[in-house]
Amino acid sequence: MLLVAWLSVAAVASAQEAAGGHRDYALSEAVELAMQQNPRLSASRHQSSANQDSAASTRGHLLPLVKLGTTYDYVKANEGLNLGAFAGGSSSSKPIYLNAWAGDFNVTVAQPILGLLHISQDFAGAAKAADASEADVRANEDELRLEVESGYLSLFEARAEKDIAQASHDQLTDQLRVAQSEFSVGTLTKADVLRYQVAAANADQQQIQAQVDEDNAKDQLLGLLGLAGKVDRDEIDFLDPTDELLKRAVPADSAEAQQHFAEGHRPELFSAQLQTEAAWHRKQARYFGLWPEFNVSYSYYRLLNTPEGLPRDINLLGLSASWNVWDWGVNYYEARSAGEQLAVAQANRESVRQQIDVEVHTRFSQERAAANAVRVATDAISQAEEAFRVTSATVRAGAATTTDLLDAQAALTQARQNFVRSKYEELRARSALLKALGRQQG
Repeated sequence: MLLVAWLSVAAVASAQEAAGGHRDYALSEAVELAMQQNPRLSASRHQSSANQDSAASTRGHLLPLVKLGTTYDYVKANEGLNLGAFAGGSSSSKPIYLNAWAGDFNVTVAQPILGLLHISQDFAGAAKAADASEADVRANEDELRLEVESGYLSLFEARAEKDIAQASHDQLTDQLRVAQSEFSVGTLTKADVLRYQVAAANADQQQIQAQVDEDNAKDQLLGLLGLAGKVDRDEIDFLDPTDELLKRAVPADSAEAQQHFAEGHRPELFSAQLQTEAAWHRKQARYFGLWPEFNVSYSYYRLLNTPEGLPRDINLLGLSASWNVWDWGVNYYEARSAGEQLAVAQANRESVRQQIDVEVHTRFSQERAAANAVRVATDAISQAEEAFRVTSATVRAGAATTTDLLDAQAALTQARQNFVRSKYEELRARSALLKALGRQQG
């Protein structure tokens, strides 16, 4: 799935590069690119792979160990070796004198028996920890997706505010031009002209700040996509994500139902549960480690370059047992420590569950409040536009002052800004709620 997404993003990028080197990323394309190139997510995936390999390494201890070996030594005996005497035979057997290079080739197969109890628990714990790290990767992916979506919204919110400031500046410039004409014929005072100039300067300041916010948001996005410092900022642009985000409907369930859904879908809770299970297996392994060890081994030796009369093939079947009956509490306290770590993991899991419930409830309330704010802001724009129209007419009729017109114009600009901010805040709240529910892709 990831490969297909990567190929689609690469195809779009190649087509845009062929068209002149400029690339426009839709939100879904940017998210896929971030999933591939974000260094923080890459580190999380490497950590997950390392944990998987660690679990595989632990599993290997369950299976027989096979060792190959060889030795080659110079053997020199100053006195003859009487094999007959060693074997209980005649002491008159001809002695053998060793004064040469000799060696052996050996194969040893060893299998733990009782040790399988704690090794199997170690493996189960490592496997659960590896699965937990995979859940952590999914959680990091969800967090990164939310950051990219938020970055898009910040970027286009800044652009919308810049457009509002530009429209306000243009409107004030036209009014200033009229005011200067009226001042030249004595209809308006110098103070009236200065008010228009101050208002136009404020609109310029708003444009400058909006441009700074846009540049900062774009730089943050490039960093999330792993492109910071690799491409020219002007070569990359982004497409408005509003329509794409609005396609993801907010669930109409109650807050309690949404909390229950989140508990079954949030990777953070999966990870906490798996870490708890891993801690339980580690505890079992430490207590099984208090038991005796019992191992079986088989060894085969092939002696090389030995004098005639000495055996060349040797087979050994070994049984070994050991038990640390007193180690000053080393293994015992390790087992107790593992039990405490299990309690820690259980408490952490409950903490994560409670945090998810609180987060869902909070995000649910924030989304509803933001949606209401959009409706209020929409009505406020209509009212501000009507107030500005009426005030403009009364000013032309001489029934209102310049101050009244500037106040109406400022109120209209503020209403437009409030609408833009509430609109993008509602989209942020929607993304945050879906992430809290574990429904970003659903």
